[in-house]
Amino acid sequence: MSRPWQHRPGFSLLSPALLAAWLAACGGEPTPTAGIISGSIAYSGTWPESGYLVLSLFRIAPWSPEYVPGAPAAFKYFQAGSSSPLSFSFDNPPIAFGSYAALMVAWKDPDDTDPRTGMRPVSVHGTTLDRMENASPITLSPDHPEEKGIVMPEMVLYPTAAEMRSHYPPL
Repeated sequence: MSRPWQHRPGFSLLSPALLAAWLAACGGEPTPTAGIISGSIAYSGTWPESGYLVLSLFRIAPWSPEYVPGAPAAFKYFQAGSSSPLSFSFDNPPIAFGSYAALMVAWKDPDDTDPRTGMRPVSVHGTTLDRMENASPITLSPDHPEEKGIVMPEMVLYPTAAEMRSHYPPL
């Protein structure tokens, strides 16, 4: 039985060349879609006896009227007794490219279960607590995939929940 392509000159030479070109075009590194945010947070005072500290990255700032309570884009808990400064890195998994309105450390009040008031800001990237609306946004993109060396404003911590509440109001 004769196959029509077997008798065409060049077909057998052309096929491997096309296959090699196609494989070469598919090779290489995939285009990244995410990056890294890292830095440090200094603190003074005494680590709170109750509650916990969490660093959160938000697409919409939690003090914004458009904010709807829910999970942040990324978060990291800090252990009691950690030495100052605290180091952080959002790299595993990496952060999706895009714009983020706020990077904030908050103390979780153990007696307040309301998601809007239970987290009390203690440090906000690029601003002071009395001017949270001026928080520095963070944008990651293929041209700017890393935001490293962020230095968050220093936190002052207090040993009791009552002292933390008196110094840090809810949002």
